[in-house]
Amino acid sequence: MSSQILDIHFLNRTRTAIELDVLTLQQFYQPRSIHSMTAAQMTAAQMTAAQMTAAQRVHFNLAMLFTHGEGIHTVDFQPHLYQKQTLLFVAANQVQQFHINPTSDAFMILFTRAFLYQGQEDQPILQHCRILDASLQSPRLQLKDDDYQRFLSLFKEILREYKTTQSAQLQQDLLRDILLRAEHLKQTESTPGALAAYPEFIRFKDKVEQDFAQTHNVKDYAIKLGVTPKLLNQWTQTVVNKPAKTFVDDRVILEIKRLLTHTDLPIKIIAEQTGFDEPTNLIKFYKQRCGQTPALFRSQSR
Repeated sequence: MSSQILDIHFLNRTRTAIELDVLTLQQFYQPRSIHSMTAAQMTAAQMTAAQMTAAQRVHFNLAMLFTHGEGIHTVDFQPHLYQKQTLLFVAANQVQQFHINPTSDAFMILFTRAFLYQGQEDQPILQHCRILDASLQSPRLQLKDDDYQRFLSLFKEILREYKTTQSAQLQQDLLRDILLRAEHLKQTESTPGALAAYPEFIRFKDKVEQDFAQTHNVKDYAIKLGVTPKLLNQWTQTVVNKPAKTFVDDRVILEIKRLLTHTDLPIKIIAEQTGFDEPTNLIKFYKQRCGQTPALFRSQSR
């Protein structure tokens, strides 16, 4: 067991001008020249099958359209079943695990936010993209036949353009088309009120992601955002159906679970990394909300 979760940063060794890579799942599994890989692929190529299924915190976004086989892809402790016509997203900073099925295949697009937003004028296009928001519903879409054919055509086209052209603009347009179509399907799961409140909720979510290791107090976040705690509660209740305090605590619990499961760090260090001044405070917090001690969860999760 590692002392930390494996961090995978994006690095394209042959096309440094763009932060995009397009390949298939079968290609990802196979050994390749390290001169034409992202950092994620290079790591995978050097791993055994057992090591490849280890926890990986990705610092880029990943879109997978499954075309063959079936299986499981785990994202932040949630096993997501896939089969043919499954569209699955992993957002930057999430922890994923591959469960290798040699009969499965998928188109994979790895991309960074910097690639998606090349200029200020690009920001509104996907500024509030729910499909890449890990705090919302499942990142999985099971496509109907017509939708699958549309996405399949787009994934094939972006792979073809990636191999044959140096036009980042064309590849950006294709990627945005994929994300916007997926976003449209995802929005059908949301109420009008949740869609309206979502931009404000994102402000709170981003601040929690930035500062949860320093404070768990909703009032602190309200001050930083220039709003009232009551308004934060309204946003979270409308969008994710939970109070603001529960939203903050859930983010802290997720990080604790990540560190308990995927590292050998002692409770004292985990407490320091998740905003507790004493290990006993972390243990009390975790037990109250999860119904068991961190040590018991660690042993069961392994």
